[in-house]
Amino acid sequence: RRRRWVEKVWRGSRRGNPFLNVDRFNVALFRKEGAWSGRIEDKTSGKTIFAKRRYADQNAAKLAAFDAVAVLKQRREKR
Repeated sequence: RRRRWVEKVWRGSRRGNPFLNVDRFNVALFRKEGAWSGRIEDKTSGKTIFAKRRYADQNAAKLAAFDAVAVLKQRREKR
């Protein structure tokens, strides 16, 4: 599943940033100070979480987002 996450078709926002809607999460990546970062919005709660780290390339940021979504899904299920 992790490998397919990178290969998924990520749409482009109006600003040209890649984003993906999956399992009621909106995952968006963006360039910041020459590196990749991102944010995840939980559509069920309306909470937004920004990445604390920056990544050298887009695929590394996508994989970090995959891991974060997995953790957030587990937390959602525990509620």
